[in-house]
Amino acid sequence: GDPDAGDPDAGDPDAGDPDAGDPDAGDPDAGDPDAGDPDAGDPDAGDPDAGDPDAGDPDAGDPDAGDPDTGDPDADDPDADDPDADDPDADDPDDETPEPEPEPLVSEKQIAPSGLAAAMKANEMFADSLIQRRASGLEPGEWSFWSTGFGGTQDVGRAKGVPGWNGDTSGYAFGVERLLHKTGKPVLIGAAGGRSEAAIKAGASRAKVHSTHIGAYANTSIDALFISGSLAYAWQDYKFDRGIIAPTSATIARSKTDGTSWAIKTEAFYDLLWMDETEDGRRPLAFGPVLALGSTTGNYQSFKENGAGILNLTYMDEHAYQTVIGLGGAGKIDTYFDQMHVEASLNLLWESVSGNRAIDTRARLDVANALFKPTSAAIDANRLAVGTDVKFHLGEDVYAQIRYDTTHSENLIEHEGWAGVTIRF
Repeated sequence: GDPDAGDPDAGDPDAGDPDAGDPDAGDPDAGDPDAGDPDAGDPDAGDPDAGDPDAGDPDAGDPDAGDPDTGDPDADDPDADDPDADDPDADDPDDETPEPEPEPLVSEKQIAPSGLAAAMKANEMFADSLIQRRASGLEPGEWSFWSTGFGGTQDVGRAKGVPGWNGDTSGYAFGVERLLHKTGKPVLIGAAGGRSEAAIKAGASRAKVHSTHIGAYANTSIDALFISGSLAYAWQDYKFDRGIIAPTSATIARSKTDGTSWAIKTEAFYDLLWMDETEDGRRPLAFGPVLALGSTTGNYQSFKENGAGILNLTYMDEHAYQTVIGLGGAGKIDTYFDQMHVEASLNLLWESVSGNRAIDTRARLDVANALFKPTSAAIDANRLAVGTDVKFHLGEDVYAQIRYDTTHSENLIEHEGWAGVTIRF
């Protein structure tokens, strides 16, 4: 009647309990090696960088981390990897200089006043042909006929922003003369005529002046003092080609006009040596001071251009003058070389220029009723002039003469020459 009879676990309270006798029975961490470990289940337990966002980053704390140019000596160099970086001629698109702005319209209005200056110079050279005349070998009452060719160049530099100009002058002169005796003193008088042409260049513009000259001259000596003078007048025809230059085109405005010019020259020489004459009437040597004075005027009539459309200008009547005073010395020799009678001289003068050193003119653009004042480049007020002259007596009644003059200043260089022959009768 015992319900537990035959049951080996009868009376055992743990009978049927699988954990009976297990000291960890009921312990949830039983068998857990991390039981009691506060970091159990923490994958970063024992990691000193746990919670550090840069843990495991080799560039942590590096300001250049992630910079592809770190450690590159050419970083920030725009010419790095450019094989032509140091070549000034290389066509490197990174080194190109911006293209300059297009040039503005250039209208060379100074060609007209420059042409007037050249026309005055041509008449001055003709007057120089006359004042050089001497009574070489003439007896009182005798006549002589002479002719000479002359030519010269003028190079006027830029002055005060005005472009300069270059001129070439060529021409000829001829005349007759007679030696007189007045109050016991020899007086040479003469008359002459001639032609000349002056060609001027100023930038892209051109001008030509054709002149017809007439003149008179005289000289005499009073003991050791020698005095000479000449007067010249010219009728002149002008032709202008004025360049008008645009960035993409060029136009020529053409015009013609006429004018006149006067030139007067005087010169005085005092012979300090005053040597006695030889049996044939020569004074072998002469030396002394020279004073020279010259004045030239010129003018042209008003004219209107054609060929440039609305850019044609009308130029007003203009006139100009220049006066030159020179002071210096001269030496002369009159001798024989291998039985040829030769006369030679050398002049050295310091000259001062007054008057219109820059020639001012007036021009009007009719379409806009605008007035302009074109001017030529001003020549310097002071300059050095040197001249030499040689006469070769080829026979009793014939002699040849050559002469060369040059003038120099800071913005002016002139070269002038004459060559001619004289026949006495």
